[in-house]
Amino acid sequence: MPSGKPKLTTARYAERYEAEQILQMRRYCDAFGQWRSCEDKRCRRGRACHGEAKACLRRALETVPREVQRRARSDILETTPGNIGGPERAVRGFMPLDFYDGSADRFAVAEMKRLRQTRTLIHGGDNAHTLRLRLIDA
Repeated sequence: MPSGKPKLTTARYAERYEAEQILQMRRYCDAFGQWRSCEDKRCRRGRACHGEAKACLRRALETVPREVQRRARSDILETTPGNIGGPERAVRGFMPLDFYDGSADRFAVAEMKRLRQTRTLIHGGDNAHTLRLRLIDA
């Protein structure tokens, strides 16, 4: 009988990582109140980010002071459950700029390589190169 949790495949790790990136960008947009100046009616009506989170966060980087960004990150980390998965926990630690300067993507590829070497993550259909391309295109 196998012991422990089932292991994630590389592809599943990447899927969860990508999904959490979008959610994290939305959290930052909401924390910065970007919905107030958004052209998307759904965002203004819902008083939260419902549109293109990546473009919205890009606009916020130009106007939101770095200290406000740090405080938002701290608040998000404080409300993160202790039993959250690895891909989700990794993404929640990023600052908003990390999604644009390549830090988040480089971390994901390095982390997947590390997890495969420790046999915590199993190879499942994708290699690090194709995952990096998927992450960059996202």
